[in-house]
Amino acid sequence: MAKVLHDNSPRAPQNLSNAQPFEYTPDAMSDDTEELAASTNNPDYAAKMLGYDRKTFRTILHTFKPDNCLGPQPITSSGMTTVTCILRVATSEIFTSGRTEITPMKDYQLAHATFYISGDSLEPAFWSAYFNVQPDWAITKGQPFITPSGRPSRVPGRVGLWRIGSEVAVRSNSLEPHLRYLVERLGLPRADLRQILVDNGARMRFFCYWDNESGDRVPDVPDDIRTMMEAMGGTVEIDEYR
Repeated sequence: MAKVLHDNSPRAPQNLSNAQPFEYTPDAMSDDTEELAASTNNPDYAAKMLGYDRKTFRTILHTFKPDNCLGPQPITSSGMTTVTCILRVATSEIFTSGRTEITPMKDYQLAHATFYISGDSLEPAFWSAYFNVQPDWAITKGQPFITPSGRPSRVPGRVGLWRIGSEVAVRSNSLEPHLRYLVERLGLPRADLRQILVDNGARMRFFCYWDNESGDRVPDVPDDIRTMMEAMGGTVEIDEYR
């Protein structure tokens, strides 16, 4: 025997005259997704969780390491992996307003170099005048800044930075052309630079991106550049990705 469906039954006809059309809006990345991505030690898994391709995510990690007082070493002094440390910063700064749209990388290079001056009391204007070069990016410790994604940072700068890179100006999968370009651009070596670094409590380094996914690439840092940097109190660091 057929039963009558009451008005409050989920199968009863409903009046939809006041229904509004559904409009899809992409959800902002959830805190759970960010936390899960940040907790992994596997950068490839984290890249998938955050919606990035592998090469783009490697470049993000490389950029955020110096900006957060980290080097190329896989393990920090606290025992936390570099990937985990950087993800906790990247997920809080890059995704401030939800998922950032990323254009697939074109003309991806297997190598590039960035020259950094860093220090707690660093004044970017001083170094711009000293080298007579405008940096690609500069941060004053304790002050807000614009992140590489073009958005204001959520937290003040953790360290003062002055940096200039080779990636745009040089097209090569070898490090030497990138390093030679920066040496010429900055007028290196400079006889007074070592003492100026000491006086300002600053650190200087070439921080080099090196893609070695093939496993058979050896970083080509010329001996004369290593010697020059050591003489001026600086270092050449290789940030390798396999």
